[in-house]
Formats: sequence, structure tokens, C-alpha cells
Amino acid sequence: MYQDGQNEAEIILQSAKNAGRKAALKVGKRVVKMAGRATKKGLFLLLKAALPYLIPILLAILSVGGIASLFYGYQYAPTMEQDIEIAKGEDKRAVFGSINTDLRWSKNEEEELLAKYDELSLSIFNKLESTEDFNARMSEVFSKEVMEAKIISEEDQVDPYRVPWSILACLDNVTGSLNQVWLPKPEEHYKTLEPELTWETETITKTITWEEPVYDKEGNIIDTVTKTKRYDEQIRLLQTVVTFEGVYTNVWQPKTETYYSGDLEITVTYYEWVGQSRQEDYTRLFDLLLEYDIIYELDRQLFLELAGKYDPEYYENLAESLGGGYTGGLNIDLNKQYFKGSLQGTTCWPLPATNTYITSNYGMRIHPIKKKPSFHRGVDLRGAVGTDVYSMENGLIIYAGWFGNIYGNAVIVDHGDYKSYYCHLSKTIAVAGSEVKAGDLIGKVGSTGWSTGPHLHFEVRRLVDGKEQTVNPLSYYGY
Repeated sequence: MYQDGQNEAEIILQSAKNAGRKAALKVGKRVVKMAGRATKKGLFLLLKAALPYLIPILLAILSVGGIASLFYGYQYAPTMEQDIEIAKGEDKRAVFGSINTDLRWSKNEEEELLAKYDELSLSIFNKLESTEDFNARMSEVFSKEVMEAKIISEEDQVDPYRVPWSILACLDNVTGSLNQVWLPKPEEHYKTLEPELTWETETITKTITWEEPVYDKEGNIIDTVTKTKRYDEQIRLLQTVVTFEGVYTNVWQPKTETYYSGDLEITVTYYEWVGQSRQEDYTRLFDLLLEYDIIYELDRQLFLELAGKYDPEYYENLAESLGGGYTGGLNIDLNKQYFKGSLQGTTCWPLPATNTYITSNYGMRIHPIKKKPSFHRGVDLRGAVGTDVYSMENGLIIYAGWFGNIYGNAVIVDHGDYKSYYCHLSKTIAVAGSEVKAGDLIGKVGSTGWSTGPHLHFEVRRLVDGKEQTVNPLSYYGY
């Protein structure tokens, strides 16, 4: 994005220079003709003759200034793209690459600053029960549920909402790019962006039932008696999180399951994560950027993009958070109902009938890479690049195109009180503003955005109290 903007600005600048030279030449010729006219009338005529050429010059200068101002936040960073490539490796210090050379600190000082970012990012765990202590407390009775991510530690619940180190680093990067003195303020920035957590305490139970024989005096079994033993533990469930990206509200429901282990009947009641709503609000972050004169929409998007490229885990956490990142530049309200038509009543599978293999289900799961519990807001369906993608129901296409670095190319279909999302597409075929029928072709499977391979990420979000809330897409297919 930065490079495209820079190229555009250079093209306009060159055009302005050319226009300026031509205009100046014409003005010069007029000046030569009028040299010697020293009277007031002559000066007036000179100005009148030059005015038609001065106006284009002035407009060209303003045009260049306007375009350049979109990138002023990084105008001192000619090597930014090179820094981004370095940042994809092991050297996190590349985040400081765009700071004026004269302001750069020593390597040791920069590494100490990076350590401070990590310390602040992780400091939210200081107020929580550690995962190690949680697992130890649950190990005797609830170890199976912990292993299956049915019971989750406080740290694992909060982890996706930590302030990323790269956000703190990029804020300090801005101060070093725009100011004559580099004064990093990580503690001050973190205090402004620190998440606010709301919890509820619930009780989980496990009841073990077995039959115990009753013996007579001779040692013969004459009867059986049912024995039970119940175990209770208290856990905290994360209800709402206020972050620099918005307000997240989790939905938990009690769930009871029964299974058998040998002669034991085991019944466990726990709280299942079933959905989440999100109200996007970047006010706290954008107010900070405003302090450094970062006010343009494109600058904001560029700032968040750079933070994600410096810190891949930030993108990954965004993928685990409803919305997939900043949508302020999309010009659509995802919490609004657009489709006023009628539904077909029969839900269409989003891929060809032969593509039914689900590589990742909805809900809580053990992350395949991080090996710890994480939320998954949709289902991932296996499909080769170019496989047809269909609308699940009648609706209105409210978005088709690039949907950020998490979801990549995507199509969003409004069906009235719910919306369906089709993400990581190689190609979008549907056109925003057009109505579709259930089963209409809307795109092609791909691997764009934050994706490890070709598949369709399929989400459904229902409007609840004016806010989008994720639901299991498979519930629309009788599962």
C-alpha cells in the first residue's frame, strides 16, 4: 500500500513539475514581451496575463501536497518495505528502521525497548490465574475437559485481546519519524490502550456413578448399590473485553455431557463458548495517532497493516477475533440489515456437493500451530483453488472484494437478520449491490489473506440486539 501510494505521489509530482515548467515558460515569454512597461497599467496587464498560468501551477502544488500528506506519516521512511521484509524474519528491531538515522538508539537500547513492549503486552496476565496453576487445579478431575478445550484457563481466554507489541512499537516509530527528538512512550501508550475485562464466576461439575456389589456373609454377591461422587470447581468466564479495536461480548451456555470409562458413568457440566458479538471502535488508538498528526484514513490503514506485518501473531489473533480487523474504510455498516426480500427456505451448501470435508469446526479448538485453546468463528471447508463458491440463501451482496489482510478476498451476503461470509477467495464474481438467489455463483476458492492453504472460510453472523453475533454455520444445515 505504501509503495503504491508513493508511486502515485511521484507520478503526480512529476506531472506537476512538467506542468509547472510549461506554464513558467509561457509566463516567461509574456514577461519578456511586457518588459519595460513599468506603469501601474503595465503591471496590472502582466498579472492578468500570467494569472491563467499561475492557477494551474498553484493547483498542481496543492494536488501534490494533498497526495503527499496522505503519506506524510511515513515520508521519512524510504526503506520501509525493506524493513518489512526483515521484520518477517527473526530481527524484530526492523520496526525501528524508518526512524531518522540521527535519532536511532544503540542496538542494546533498542533491544531493551523491544523487551519492554513484550513485558507490557504480557502484563495483563499478572492479574489472572496462570495457565500452569489452572491446569494443576483441574488435573485431578477435569484433565480430559482441559485437553479437549472444553474448560479454558483465564490466560487462554484473554490472550487474543492483548495489546500487540507491534502496536506499541509502531506508535513509537511514528514519534521517531515525525519529530526531531525520539522519545518512546511505551508505558504511556499501553495505559491508554490496556484492555478492560469483565468476568463472571461459574461452577463446573463432574459426577461419577458406578455400581458397587453387596456381599453376604459367605462372600457372594447378592445385590448392587449405586454410588456417586460429585466434584465441583469454580472458574471465571470472560464476558466482555474493551480493547483498542472495539468491544467484544462472549456468549457462554451450560452444557451437560455423559460418557463412560470402564464401569464408570461420568457426567460433566461445563460452559460452552457459542458465539461472540463485536462493536468496532478504534477511538482510543486513533486519538493517540491524532496526537502525532496522523489523521487520514489511509494512514490509519497503513499503520495497522505495518503492525500486522511486523508481528504475524497480531494477524493471527485478529483472525480469532470477530471482524478480522479494521473495517472503517469499507463504507458498510455490518450491524445493519440491508436485504428486504424473501428467503428461499432451502439452504444451499456453499461448495459443490462433493466438497463436504471440514478441516476446522466452529467453536473452541486446540490451535493447530499454537497448541492451545482458541476460538474459531466459522468453519473451514476444503477446496482446491478455483472451486465454485455459492450463496447459501437468497440475499443482497453488500460487499465483494478485498476484506483486509485477515480474510483476503471476500463476499458478504445479507440475508435479512443474518449475513454469510465467504473468505480467502481467489476471485470474487458477485458484484456489491446486486441480489442473488440461493445457489448462485459468487466467487472462487483461494488462499488470500491470512491463510495457510486453499480453503473456504465460511461464517454466519446473526443480528442480535443490533449487533452481529457469530453462530455455527452448520446449524443452518441441520447439524
